[in-house]
Amino acid sequence: MINIFRSSASELPTLRQIQSVSTHHKKKRMASEDDTDLFVFGFKNDQLGRPLVGRGSDEDPFLLGVPSKRLLRHLDALMDTFVFHVFATFKLSSLGYPVLVCGVSDVIRHFHPVALFIMSQQTEDLYREALYALRTTFAAANRKSNDRSLRHG
Repeated sequence: MINIFRSSASELPTLRQIQSVSTHHKKKRMASEDDTDLFVFGFKNDQLGRPLVGRGSDEDPFLLGVPSKRLLRHLDALMDTFVFHVFATFKLSSLGYPVLVCGVSDVIRHFHPVALFIMSQQTEDLYREALYALRTTFAAANRKSNDRSLRHG
């Protein structure tokens, strides 16, 4: 190996030290989250970028979506042959809040979940917000245009 630093082997960092610095840098600077890590979306932000979730009242409803990048990719992989499903249940939450389940089924009728939404009410506006948030989050996670899929309208 070429010694570009003109150092002796004892002065160079160990492989373990290099791996530790590399891992720390990836986690802190490169946002290299795992594809299976869950994240939350569907809320608005205030002027400082802090999330505004809502109080759950009729005037200030809340909506939180929970997917992972891997789940969102089900939409991309099955784009031409899937059936998109949306249904709500009250049995997943001890408080009785509606949980909106979004997913796709493929040609052999296997269901693939895409995202779960916890909502304060079942209203047309919240359903619209949930589907719009799913569309924009899918586009951001897959770095694609919103025009290709999940058209809003």
